[in-house]
Amino acid sequence: MTEAMGMRRPRLRAKYVVFAFIAAMAAYVLYHNERFLIDAAHPVWQHYEPFKWWLLPHGVAGACALILAPMQFWERLRLRFTTLHRVSAAST
Repeated sequence: MTEAMGMRRPRLRAKYVVFAFIAAMAAYVLYHNERFLIDAAHPVWQHYEPFKWWLLPHGVAGACALILAPMQFWERLRLRFTTLHRVSAAST
């Protein structure tokens, strides 16, 4: 509709740049500060040993929140999958 009126949508939208920047920051922190999460032989795991299995559901819930939250701003997803949007909005 906007192209018919002579207006064009920009190819690179600001929200994609923001989401890419957030993903790059998360990858940087994971690699430089939280590398012990990937390396089971890291000495810091001695501290986490008594409650390590409680960290698994905590991490999964946090990952779901980080993945589902940006999807609330995805307009086409909201319009196309309204039930999914409502369920994920209720869970975040």
